[in-house]
Amino acid sequence: MSQPAKWRDTAELIGVFAIVVSLLFVGLQLWQAERISRSEIRQSIFANQIEVNNAIIGHSDIWLRGGAGDELTASEAEIFRRQVGNLNDYYYNVVQWSRLMGLPYEDADLATFAGFLYENPGAYKAWKDREERIGTYRGLITPNEQFTSSWVEAVEAKLAVFEQQNTQ
Repeated sequence: MSQPAKWRDTAELIGVFAIVVSLLFVGLQLWQAERISRSEIRQSIFANQIEVNNAIIGHSDIWLRGGAGDELTASEAEIFRRQVGNLNDYYYNVVQWSRLMGLPYEDADLATFAGFLYENPGAYKAWKDREERIGTYRGLITPNEQFTSSWVEAVEAKLAVFEQQNTQ
């Protein structure tokens, strides 16, 4: 083998090695970016949970009376509907994130929200009214819209399990 052929083979080997190393480096960067993204999303979810809790704490008397189904003034009822809506949105987003990430928490988070509604008939009524209203308006614009109905069906399925367990 001539000298230039040896150099060419060596250069090609170095080039292949450099490509492999650069691909490994890109893979490591993608893995790190995914980890950072997941961490940022989880941090955002936690911040949302704090905000939902602060809204409840700020009007804990309304939260307790509304959850029990007690009579509320018009302004109290609006505050309570917003509190329930915020809690719904929080759990909806947590469940969607769990699904997106392929995490096993989806059923547990869904059951936690459904359990809250099961134990608080006033909250269940406020939630159900809200979801029906949302479903109606979304259905007028997008007749085949499934987001609202699939969420409601999933929550109602958990509530049915609780009801069944309670009657046995």
